[in-house]
Amino acid sequence: MREEGKMSWKIQIDGDKKYIDDLIEVFQTLSFEPFICKEGENIYLEWKMFDDITDAKEISSKAKTFLTLMPVVFHFKSERAIELLKVLKISYKDEKEERVYDSEGNPESSVEISEDGKRSIRMYVGSGTFKITGNAVYLATSKDRQILGGLTTIESIIRHLLKAKNDSESLKNVAEYLKPFLENLTNFSFKFPDETPTKDIVEAEFKYGKDFELAKWTALRKIYEAIREDLGLDFIKNYLGAQLADDFYYTTCYYYIHTETGNIKEEYEKPSRKMPLSEAEELISKLLSKYIEEKVKGGEP
Repeated sequence: MREEGKMSWKIQIDGDKKYIDDLIEVFQTLSFEPFICKEGENIYLEWKMFDDITDAKEISSKAKTFLTLMPVVFHFKSERAIELLKVLKISYKDEKEERVYDSEGNPESSVEISEDGKRSIRMYVGSGTFKITGNAVYLATSKDRQILGGLTTIESIIRHLLKAKNDSESLKNVAEYLKPFLENLTNFSFKFPDETPTKDIVEAEFKYGKDFELAKWTALRKIYEAIREDLGLDFIKNYLGAQLADDFYYTTCYYYIHTETGNIKEEYEKPSRKMPLSEAEELISKLLSKYIEEKVKGGEP
């Protein structure tokens, strides 16, 4: 029984059942927050960090930032989708109240439940799909079994966890490898969800991060440009290296931008080499992770 006067939030999500089962397995096995749990036919994301927030729109903004960027930064890529359905606020005062908001944080209804079980329902007069894509790669470890890379899909993480099920050291190594991504993304999602660069990045991944080549290139370019506008081109080139940064940007502009004239190759510089999409996705994933790390280090917006 929750303490009287307290409240909590639940984020109702939906999507591919196997993918959500995999997420639940990863978070529970590694004792990570947020919690993903099932209640009957419904699936919820719960987070203790939401407990001190009172505004549903703020909850929605932070949750959407986390869910949208998780597959890019936290490397939980898959061809399966997650949909944020509802935001639920549960309060305990004289009676229990469940207030329901749509995926944007707009009120839909509330239900007050008295001690004798009577329900008073009030209706108010809104959903976002997060597409998660990617390909599996091989696990890289050091001589002392520390993970260096390779856990880039939810499937690869699950496979590794199954192999390491009875090996506490291996499980610890997985947790240590993934935890910094989760901590940085969590801090970023709570501190910067309403900044213009964050909104641009989330919108790009949400709108264009599909299983179509042109859409993927568009998403990657818009994420790159949002980071460039916020921290500058020097930040990008210092981290990626000037040649890689140019190869990526000239590739996406020269080959994958539709212009009014249609003469794409006449308007943009040709790259020294045409970067493959798989390399571009990995490059922008690393750049976005570094960007989030730098923003978090910088403190409050």
